[in-house]
Amino acid sequence: MDILKIICSYSGFINVDTQNSTKYFYWFFLKEYYTHLQSTPIIFYIGDGLTSTFLNIFSALGPIQIYWGRYLQNYDSYTNISNIVYVDLPGIGFSITDNMELRTAQDLSFEFYSFI
Repeated sequence: MDILKIICSYSGFINVDTQNSTKYFYWFFLKEYYTHLQSTPIIFYIGDGLTSTFLNIFSALGPIQIYWGRYLQNYDSYTNISNIVYVDLPGIGFSITDNMELRTAQDLSFEFYSFI
């Protein structure tokens, strides 16, 4: 079975700061097997600022693993128990901003609050 055909996901950009044109890139994965979706929790996974969160989609936490050029189902994925939204920070991965100055944790928390 082709793993890419059974995984339901959505991705895109959400504008979190119009003054600095800051847009967060996200990739949302629905819980596998789509059972009890209305009562299923959502996990927000935000990177540490050093690496893109999307490395984790294809390594440890996400529903897909890449092994020697093949896509495999990760049976230990967080999507076994919940929906999950991977969010990249600006400067790392696909998120973008016009203001690349070092931002404080408070700045990031306001941006993430806008994202939610």
